[in-house]
Amino acid sequence: MTTTTIKQSTAAYEHWLKTQLGGELVDDGLKLKHDRMAEEPFPFLRATYWRWAETILDICPDLADAPVVLAVGDIHLENFGTWRDVEGRLVWGVNDFDEAAEMPYALDLVRLATSGACWSATRTAWTPATSAPVSLRDTRMGSRPRRRS
Repeated sequence: MTTTTIKQSTAAYEHWLKTQLGGELVDDGLKLKHDRMAEEPFPFLRATYWRWAETILDICPDLADAPVVLAVGDIHLENFGTWRDVEGRLVWGVNDFDEAAEMPYALDLVRLATSGACWSATRTAWTPATSAPVSLRDTRMGSRPRRRS
């Protein structure tokens, strides 16, 4: 069971991060991140995957028994978006795999559901358009491939 407080855990994580980044960590950026985390539950969830990973199996130990897959890890509503594939088609899906790892699949499902709950706690509704806006040009083009020159 995790016995560290969120403040202790944050200090330890940020110390580790500084050692990894050397002199490249921007203190003003870190302060801005802390300010945004304090504003609402959703930005807090987004910014604290390391804490989630540290505590989720203490909170939900039954999830450890789910089949292990290559999971996204830091899955949340804003980690979905649109982009063009190599053939120019508009595709939608997960767009952030920084913390992907082998873990019980249920961890991704619980984190995604938690992100929805955090989002809705302070917003009227979530839609893909509010999370990952698509330009009108992309919407009009749909899944048509771009012409190659």
